[in-house]
Amino acid sequence: MKKQMFLNNVKNKLIVSCQSFPGEPLYGPDVMAKMSKAVQEGGATAIRTNGKDEVIAIKAATGLPTIGIIKKNYESSDVYITPTLEEVQELIESKTDVIALDATPRKRPHGERLEDLVAY
Repeated sequence: MKKQMFLNNVKNKLIVSCQSFPGEPLYGPDVMAKMSKAVQEGGATAIRTNGKDEVIAIKAATGLPTIGIIKKNYESSDVYITPTLEEVQELIESKTDVIALDATPRKRPHGERLEDLVAY
C-alpha cells in the first residue's frame, strides 16, 4: 500500500494492536487473525501486530493494512522493537504495510545503525 493511501485510510481512525507472546493464552497467528477480525467489525481500520506469521494471518483474515513489529531481545542492546535488519527483512517478507521500529539513538545489536535499516 502506498504511503499516502495508507495515511488517508487511517487518519483520525482507529488502529488496534493485536499481539500476544509465547506462553500467553491467546498466542498464535490463528488467534490474532480472529482478534483482528473482531476489532475490524468494531471499526478498526488498521492493525499493529508482532511477527511475520501474525502479519500474514491478519492480512489474510481482514484485508486491513498492518503495522508490523518484531519484538526481540538481544544481550548486546536495549533496543527491543524491530532491532536489526533480520527483523526488518522478516517484515518485508510478510508484506506488512508499515514497519515500526525503535528509532532512539541507543546502540543497536551487532553494531547495526538505524540509518541503514531505514535505507534498506
